[in-house]
Amino acid sequence: MLALLVVVAAGAGIGVGALLWAGGPETPVAERPPAYPSGYVRLTPEEYDRCVREVSVHFDGDAPDPVMRAAADRLRDDPRFESARPRTRQESYEEFRRVFADQPEVVALARPESLPATVILLVRRGGVGVRAQGDLRAEFPDAEVAVQKACPR
Repeated sequence: MLALLVVVAAGAGIGVGALLWAGGPETPVAERPPAYPSGYVRLTPEEYDRCVREVSVHFDGDAPDPVMRAAADRLRDDPRFESARPRTRQESYEEFRRVFADQPEVVALARPESLPATVILLVRRGGVGVRAQGDLRAEFPDAEVAVQKACPR
């Protein structure tokens, strides 16, 4: 009987100790230790696609839109990519204005002709954009190929 009481008391002590060590149920979420090691964050599927699987191929020059459209048509059938979304120079300018809407002084300095026409590629599931970067640079030597180096929050 005494052995049973010792086992039950030890189990209760371990359970209470584990709750206290983990922050306990009464500790607000904001005060609990992070679930991931320092420097790591959990990404939503959309953030993962944008930060890890997306590759942008920027075309500049006097008339980049036709060159970009030809590249988008070619890359649309490429088995490495799930999608190829074209964005004209004017569409790039509209996106720039949307992103920097809270900074009118920055928007005032930009012009549509200062922004590139772009093909936004999404690498197939299981792939990462950085692996496609070298091949795309070789295929489009006059374009700038960009991938995310970090996922900003």
